[in-house]
Amino acid sequence: MGIYFRVLIYSLLFLLLSCEGERPSSNLDTGADGDTDADTDADTDADGDSDTDGDSDSDSDSDADTDTDTDGDSDSDSDADSDIDTDTGCVDEDEDGWCIDFDCDDTNPDVNPSQVEIPDNNIDDDCDGMIDEDPADTDEETVALSFIWIANTGEGTLSKVNTRSEIEVARYITSPLGAVSDGDPSRTSVNRHGDMVVVNRQHPNQFGAEPASVTKFISDKKECIDTNGDNVITTSTGPDNVLPWGQDECMAWHTSLGSGVKGARAAAWDGSTDPDTGAGGNVWVGTCYKLESPGRDDFLFKLDGETGEILETIPFEGCAYGAAMASRDALWIVDRAAKYALHKFNLITLTVEQTIPTSCGYGMAVDTDLRVWAIGGFGPSCVERYDPQTGTLETLNFTANYTARGAGTGIEKSAGYVWAAENGGRLLKLDQENVTLSDVYNLGIGETIGIGIDIDGYVWMVSQGGDEVYKFDPDSETHTTVEIGTKPYTYSDMTGMQLAIIPVT
Repeated sequence: MGIYFRVLIYSLLFLLLSCEGERPSSNLDTGADGDTDADTDADTDADGDSDTDGDSDSDSDSDADTDTDTDGDSDSDSDADSDIDTDTGCVDEDEDGWCIDFDCDDTNPDVNPSQVEIPDNNIDDDCDGMIDEDPADTDEETVALSFIWIANTGEGTLSKVNTRSEIEVARYITSPLGAVSDGDPSRTSVNRHGDMVVVNRQHPNQFGAEPASVTKFISDKKECIDTNGDNVITTSTGPDNVLPWGQDECMAWHTSLGSGVKGARAAAWDGSTDPDTGAGGNVWVGTCYKLESPGRDDFLFKLDGETGEILETIPFEGCAYGAAMASRDALWIVDRAAKYALHKFNLITLTVEQTIPTSCGYGMAVDTDLRVWAIGGFGPSCVERYDPQTGTLETLNFTANYTARGAGTGIEKSAGYVWAAENGGRLLKLDQENVTLSDVYNLGIGETIGIGIDIDGYVWMVSQGGDEVYKFDPDSETHTTVEIGTKPYTYSDMTGMQLAIIPVT
């Protein structure tokens, strides 16, 4: 029975399949093209094109554009914006490296914040909000110096901020340790051509055996070096575009100060750089190791500004906390070792030729009459001004509980005053002639560290507590805020304007 039963089943299945094949045709084609739709093309969908995707175009996807991606726009990438890159977070239509948030004309690659303003073309070439500004303000030297460079100690990076547009146009890693706090960058110094160095302290109580170091960056992108040979300058275009260490082609050189060297702080260019070409010039860097580790050795280093080669290593008895040029052959150093002092270091004889004991001295500045200022400190805070011509030292003791830190000498609209950052978010205005406190401005969050004066005379104050920098207008007595990196900690010549007022050439 089993065999006959199986035969019966197979026979019934055969009959059913045969009947299925004899059903009437369901082809409703009226187009005489042999397919099952009502149009005259040879595909099986109901549209009039030659593909099978059901839309009205001739590509193979189901969107209504004519490309082969599925994003619904008319370009050939895989995102849904209208440019041809695949980055959905940055629209860059003209492919000049600047996102539309910063690029004031994203259809023109010659217009963006890194450009130089061209007079009389009715275009805001550099996206600073001004069209065809005075040609005297748009020469290449002026543009190269229209930046403030601030070290972000908390993340091992350096922020380059356009002082006119108030945009952070680049952010760089400062040492081989990468974008972490271990590099410990602090002081910056800018030369007469706009190029700069940043000093990585390598704080001796925190960061093991890695030595202190110095890194140089080039201001003008046109002068950066195409090291990978791809005919494009690969460099950061802002805080969201920080390149890995060694890949940014606007980094000129990096120099380690040698095994066991820690606490590098003071930094100053000597002013001999050619302002037109950037050639020549030397950088002086001093250490302050004994501040954290009494009895340690400290040094002054002379580096070749073009190559980074260490030309001189000179033992220094004090602690080189800050430095500024005051003449062609005189570098003044503020000392924060056992007690405060100002030292005059002769660049010709390579010796300390004068030491002035002071009551304060956290930051320092040299004013337009070449008098040296020692500013603030923790504990009893004061300001002192030393005049090398007369040998006199004048002191201003604050009556309020101010903790002054970095300082800068005013020019242009801020001229006639030395400006100091007070740790509680206050900006101090000091009369240059009378050594008096003229005014106090409350600008923002505490832990305000350093002062930079920009090429137009605006006063910039760095806030470590706020991860930002304030731009103060002495005329209107108002300020704007620019966000930068984590724990910025710079109080040195971060714009180059301290050096610019000194007759050192």
